[in-house]
Amino acid sequence: MQQSPTLKVLFSLPLNFCAAVRAGEDGNSKLTLLNRDPADPNAERETEQAGVGYNAFGLPRSRTPVRIQGAFSLVELLVVISILAVLATLLVPAVRNVLQSSQIVKSAANLRTLSQGVSLYVSENDGLLPSPAGIPAEGIRPWWEDVYRMVYQKTADPAFFVPFDTATSLRGTVFQCPFVEKSGEGTPVRSYGLNTFLKDGVDMPPVPPLPSVPAPRIKYARLMQPSKTLMLATSKNSSTVGWGSQPLDLASSKLSTRAGGKILVVFADGHADTLSSTNIPPSNQDIFWKGYQ
Repeated sequence: MQQSPTLKVLFSLPLNFCAAVRAGEDGNSKLTLLNRDPADPNAERETEQAGVGYNAFGLPRSRTPVRIQGAFSLVELLVVISILAVLATLLVPAVRNVLQSSQIVKSAANLRTLSQGVSLYVSENDGLLPSPAGIPAEGIRPWWEDVYRMVYQKTADPAFFVPFDTATSLRGTVFQCPFVEKSGEGTPVRSYGLNTFLKDGVDMPPVPPLPSVPAPRIKYARLMQPSKTLMLATSKNSSTVGWGSQPLDLASSKLSTRAGGKILVVFADGHADTLSSTNIPPSNQDIFWKGYQ
């Protein structure tokens, strides 16, 4: 019986292969792979595979079903997705806690840097602490301007404090707490406040037409127990803390718990700590606030 002409069909094979399908004498098809030898383009080696007729596209049907190796079944995919979902549920809180911890460390470092600036000011001003709010009549600047000069070794006024601090203007300085932009506390964005009782007495109220008269500065040596007297703390929109009406609480003292629900503080001796709102003494005569006699 005469063999039918060869029907050539191209497959996705390497460039040195081409394929042909021949109908055998038994009516079955045979797939012939013509392997061109790269060393001799005119030479061809044939490899035949038996088939069982043609499919709808004129291609040979294999006796053995083709199975794609390495593919996932639907059940396997669902199991993998479930495992990933559980891992995400476990990891997201952990990542959030790590990020919060790093921000607390950064904020505490800012407070320590500001405390060092206060120490430099004391050493250069005959032992006097910086004024909590300044004494304009005497040309004494508020604490943040003097500490800014100490920290950054600059003589110019920090313009970003006037008239209101913003997250943009304070970004990149030690005066901005990393939590403050997302705290929702509003403006001015005052991250840290000096203990308002670190002065000699109380401010005299204004007597029109005369303005109020801030209390004089005090010397650091007058503090009885510096390790128990507050120097600086995280504040809510204020550059001083503790000046509210008594009894002092979280709101009236202007202290902020934005750092993981805690108040970050630095005491007059330079050591840092974290306090809860329940640790804040309600009396402004407590050594925590007024540490001198």
